[in-house]
Amino acid sequence: MKITPLRRAGALVATLALAAGTLGATSTSASAGTTGVVTGTVLDPSGAPVARTTVTFGSASTVTTNDNGAFAVSLPAGTYQVQAQDECRVLQGAAPLSVTVVADAQQNITPQFTTKQDPQPTRVCPRVLPRIVGTPQLDVPLTATSGVWAQPISSITYQWFVGVSRVPGATGPTYVPTIADIGKAVYVDIVASSDGVASYYTPAFPDGGAVRAGAFSFSATPAVSGLPIIGRTLSASPGALTPGAAVSYQWFRDGRAISGRTARTYRVAKADYKKRITATITYSRPGYTTVAGQAGPSYRAKRKGKVSARTSVRKRTVTIKVAVSPKASKRSKGKIIVLENGRTLKRASVRAGTSSIKVTGLKRGRHRLTIVFDGSKNLGTTAKTVRVRG
Repeated sequence: MKITPLRRAGALVATLALAAGTLGATSTSASAGTTGVVTGTVLDPSGAPVARTTVTFGSASTVTTNDNGAFAVSLPAGTYQVQAQDECRVLQGAAPLSVTVVADAQQNITPQFTTKQDPQPTRVCPRVLPRIVGTPQLDVPLTATSGVWAQPISSITYQWFVGVSRVPGATGPTYVPTIADIGKAVYVDIVASSDGVASYYTPAFPDGGAVRAGAFSFSATPAVSGLPIIGRTLSASPGALTPGAAVSYQWFRDGRAISGRTARTYRVAKADYKKRITATITYSRPGYTTVAGQAGPSYRAKRKGKVSARTSVRKRTVTIKVAVSPKASKRSKGKIIVLENGRTLKRASVRAGTSSIKVTGLKRGRHRLTIVFDGSKNLGTTAKTVRVRG
C-alpha cells in the first residue's frame, strides 16, 4: 500500500472527483493537517473495475464508485475497517481491509470481489445506465449507449419517441431528428434482457432539451474576387457548406444596400469611387437557421491604373521593379502589395511612380505572384510567374 504525502487533502479529493467522474458521498469537509485521503478502484473476480458498488469505512463514511469503479474519500487520521458491497447483489466475497489513514497523506486500495452471490438477483441490474450522445438538432444523429450491466445481457431493444409519440421504425440505437421534430422533446426507451431474469426498462434523454433548428457547417467561407476598379466586375462566391442551401446576394456601398444589385456579380460604377464595396450572402434551408455572411475586396473602389513589373530571381530572393501610370500617380501616395494565393508577402511605397521590392524566403518551384497598386485615385494589378531554384 503506497502512502503519498500531500498538503491539502480536501483539495485532492475534489480534484480526483473531477478527473474520475462524480463520486458518491465524497467527504472534503475536514481540515488539512488532521485528515488523509483514501482512493481506490473496486474490482470483480477477473480484475475489471466495478461501477455501482459501495465502500464503507467503519461508521465514518460510505462512498459509491463512479462509472469507472473508482472512489475517493477524505477521512480523519485513524484506522478503519473497509468493506465493499455490490449494490446489484451479483458479486460478493470482497475481503475486509484494515486501513490506517495518515494525516496529510494519500493512499490507494483495491477491494476485490471473489465470487458471485447465491442466489442471483431476479432482475437485470444496471451498473451504468444508458445515455444519449449527441445534440438534439435537426439532422444531427443521436446515439444511445448500451450501458453497463451486472449480468450478461442477451438483448437490448430501443424505441425512440418524439413528444409523446412513438416513431415508427425507429428501433435502433441511433435516431436522426427530422424537420417535423423541431421544438419537440426526443427520448428513447431501452429494455435490457438477460436469460432467466426479469428485464430492465429505462428511458434516456439527451442533454439540451427540445430539438433545435439545423445549423450550417462551412468548410469554405464566402469571398469576393476581383479588384473594385470602375467598369470592372466583382464576383461573389458563397463558399462551401453542409448541407446545401438556397443562396441570395445583396451588394453594399459603404454599408448601404445598392438598390436592385442582387446578382452574384456586380459591375463597379462611377458612384462607387473611393467607396467600400461588399456583398452580403444569405443562406436558407427549411428547418435551418438562416445565416448571412459578408465579404468584399480589401481596397476601396478606384479608377483604373496601369501596373507593369519586371522580375529577377537570385537564390530564394525575388526582386520586383514596378512602374505605375497614369502620370498623375507619380504625385500621389500609394502602396504596392505583393500576394500569392491571396496571402500578402510584401508591402512597399510608390515613389515617383516606381517601386523596387524584394521578396525573400520563397520555396523552390514556381510561384504566381500578384502585384497590386493601391493609389489615392487609381487601382491596378498585374501578375508574374517566377521560378525559384535556390
